[in-house]
Amino acid sequence: MNIYHLEQLPDEIRVPVQDLIDELATIQLVSKLNEERGRALRDELIEILTGIGIRPGDILDALDMELRVRIMQHRRRKLDRKTLERLGVSPMVLDEATMQNQGNPHVRLERLDSGGGMA
Repeated sequence: MNIYHLEQLPDEIRVPVQDLIDELATIQLVSKLNEERGRALRDELIEILTGIGIRPGDILDALDMELRVRIMQHRRRKLDRKTLERLGVSPMVLDEATMQNQGNPHVRLERLDSGGGMA
């Protein structure tokens, strides 16, 4: 591996490379800040919506904004049920042995078309 030093490059190469590096670093920082802010906004929205009784699976339409907010929550299983059934494990035993974990509720914004349906 070779290590080069930006300062040692000729100006006609150094200047555009430096500008590109600077812009990429700025974009990375802004992206990180946007991600953190987005997470905080989603958490606050979930708190308010669940506080008024909106639950995972429910939808809030903001027609004047042409947006739809879906409260989502993933559910994960750890066993491959079909494989175990193929191997002869009874459905009753599978039901008793299956543990389910639910993810945290989260929202998904979707753009609505002008007719009131989904775009």
